[in-house]
Amino acid sequence: MQQLEQRPVRYGAVLREARRTSNRRQALGNLRCECGEASCRSPIPAAAEEHRGQRDGFIVVPGHHGQDVVVAAADRFFVVELARGRPS
Repeated sequence: MQQLEQRPVRYGAVLREARRTSNRRQALGNLRCECGEASCRSPIPAAAEEHRGQRDGFIVVPGHHGQDVVVAAADRFFVVELARGRPS
């Protein structure tokens, strides 16, 4: 019987990094939520990038921050940093 291939433990972290990189390259329109959920397609206004500032955090829609630390908040998005000791 063939075993199903398992996702790497750090899949969520890699996904978040890829979304953040893509969002930083996009100048106009909506950005994509930078949470670690593969199925998430939630839009975030492009103005959120300005709120990230010099932080190395992630921009997520409210409710997608899990155990991450919210360092800035607006009506339609949060800027979060990973909670210490959490890989993704």
